[in-house]
Amino acid sequence: MRSGKRVYTADAVMLSTLHGAKGLEFPVVFLCGVSKGTLPLEAPGRPADLQEERRLFYVGMTRAIDELILLTNDDPSPFLSDIPVSCLAKGTAVELNRPQPAQQLHFF
Repeated sequence: MRSGKRVYTADAVMLSTLHGAKGLEFPVVFLCGVSKGTLPLEAPGRPADLQEERRLFYVGMTRAIDELILLTNDDPSPFLSDIPVSCLAKGTAVELNRPQPAQQLHFF
């Protein structure tokens, strides 16, 4: 149960900010935009608080119960270098694709 006692089925997808995910857990978590300039956030006229940004990244990673998928581009976040190589499986989405049986999903 979440948000006003609403019940979500297991096949639901929740989109959230890192701040909004604090205290929640999910079987699989996708962190999108784990790239330089985004994490840590670099904004003109606002210096990045690297320690706070690192804690926020940690919050996002620790929301995953079974699987964490970090999505980046050609210029990854410097925080990724803190993760032991033995804990990572690097590759493109095509390379890491695991065949799954087809299942029709319904949005409504």
